[in-house]
Amino acid sequence: MAASTYSLVTLDLGAYWDNAATVCSLRRADARMLVTTGALSHFQEDGKRWIGQVSPLFGIPPQAYEAIIIHPPWKNGGYSVKDICKEMGLTRIGELRLTESLFSQLDSGRIEEWLRSDEQGRKAMRETADAILGRYGIARRQAAGSQPWYRKLLAYRNGAGS
Repeated sequence: MAASTYSLVTLDLGAYWDNAATVCSLRRADARMLVTTGALSHFQEDGKRWIGQVSPLFGIPPQAYEAIIIHPPWKNGGYSVKDICKEMGLTRIGELRLTESLFSQLDSGRIEEWLRSDEQGRKAMRETADAILGRYGIARRQAAGSQPWYRKLLAYRNGAGS
C-alpha cells in the first residue's frame, strides 16, 4: 500500500532477517542497503549468513545490495571499508562516522534529539543521504523550504529536515 501511495518509501528492517515482513519488503524493494559496522561479527553475520545464504533463497541475489558502513566514534579497531565490501561482495554507497552523542541517543530511542542538536551528526547524515539521492536520481525537494510552516519546523529542529 505504501508503494502505491508514495513515490519513495524507506523501510528500516532492523537487524533481524528472520521474519516475513522483512523478506516481503526486500523482495519488493527497488534498492537494498545493508548498514553494518567494521566489527567482524557484524559484517560477517550480515554478509555470509543473510546476503550469502538466506537472501538468495528468496530470490534476492547478493549483488542486489549496497553497503553503508558505520564507523564507531573511537579511531582504532574494526576492518577497513574496502575489506568489508570485498568480504560481503557489495558496493559501498556511503559511510557514517558516529559520535558518542549519537550512541547515547540511539540507546535511549531519541535519535530526533540528536538530529536537532548535533550539527556534526546532521552533516554526516546529509552526506550519505545526498549520495543515495544522487545514485538513484532522486531530486531533493526545495519547494517545502519556501513554505512558512516548513521554515518554522526547521527552526524548531535546529535545521534538521525530515
